[in-house]
Amino acid sequence: MRTTKFGSRIIDAAEEILQLEYRAGSRNYFGEKLEQLAQEFDSYNIGPKQFKGKGKAQPDYCGYTLSVILDRAVRYFNNTKNDYRNANAKWFVDEAKKRGNIRVDKIPQPGCIFVTLRSGGSGYHVGLV
Repeated sequence: MRTTKFGSRIIDAAEEILQLEYRAGSRNYFGEKLEQLAQEFDSYNIGPKQFKGKGKAQPDYCGYTLSVILDRAVRYFNNTKNDYRNANAKWFVDEAKKRGNIRVDKIPQPGCIFVTLRSGGSGYHVGLV
């Protein structure tokens, strides 16, 4: 697949994180690897903490998983801070509209960030295509 140097860094970061083979169990309890990812997100001290404690029910993790992927990619690419990060999936759409420098399409293409309503209308889900 052809991509930019930054796109390659995003792919590398996503592969690092997704190879952890984490998965939330019933009631969104995290395994050890997902708890580590929440703690990495929290280490940037932006917004409320996501890790609620070992063995406790945790918040949805798609937003901060994407944020950590972008954090790593930006750091690997040019060693700066990623300011496009949040644990809330809907924030990504709102921020794209607010900034005006991010294209929002109805059908995302490979390499894009997607945001979609979750089944049952219980909120949004965000990830990489």
